Amino acid sequence: MTTFAQDEINRRLATDARFREDYKANPKPVLAQFGHVYPESVSVHIVETSPAAYALILGAEDTYGPGQLESMPPSVATVVKRSFTDSGFRHLLTANPVEAIFLETGFRVPEAATVTVFETTATDVYLPLPSMLHEFDGEELSELELEEITGGVQASSIIQFFQSTTPLPFTNGTGIPGIS
Repeated sequence: MTTFAQDEINRRLATDARFREDYKANPKPVLAQFGHVYPESVSVHIVETSPAAYALILGAEDTYGPGQLESMPPSVATVVKRSFTDSGFRHLLTANPVEAIFLETGFRVPEAATVTVFETTATDVYLPLPSMLHEFDGEELSELELEEITGGVQASSIIQFFQSTTPLPFTNGTGIPGIS
């Protein structure tokens, strides 16, 4: 799938409630409209996140496109790359992602947050569902808005945690928006 097609899918997922529902209910036909066809033998799973529930989607090393790992925040790329070469770490990452993230990066995921790791295989593909822009006004998305919905680690806000080892600046003191 081209970058343009992926950006268009993500834009529509973030701005078009009907398109989003169709995608969640049956993603294969929606993706096929954009030229990305999965074989019958492949199941496509949609992964939703929230401000306190994060998803890290892992694939095999050869499933990452040129520059994709390099575009991730360094701490995220470090975790993903180690999962390619260290099967014990990958097992820990899938079984206890919070512990694995701490061991590899020194970053403690806040207790109010959950991290789930999904592994894409030859028969199961996990795709992120970008956040819906609640105040979409019908105008073109800015570069920042597009970046927010197409982001580095499968559109997961955990990137914010990896980029900072201090709590995020939210007034509720937890570092997680909407959690008090």
